[in-house]
Amino acid sequence: MGYQVSDWMVLVVLFVVDFLVVIWGGVFQNVVVGGGIAVVLMLLHAALRSTDDLVADDIETSPYANLLSDDDGDYNAPPTGGL
Repeated sequence: MGYQVSDWMVLVVLFVVDFLVVIWGGVFQNVVVGGGIAVVLMLLHAALRSTDDLVADDIETSPYANLLSDDDGDYNAPPTGGL
């Protein structure tokens, strides 16, 4: 056929069709209420979340301490020995 359809045109058509199906199916109020509840829960979570415990001050408090420690020496040195 040789026709090229832009991504924006596909996006607009799919949005319009989706909007019409939501209205025709009679679930528009359910979608709006569900979206509103999701926004309220997201804002509540953002307001109550504490970021104080997200960063460990000391490497020993991390569950990955043995992976993060530099006990073996210089990691930038070429490997020595063999298998």
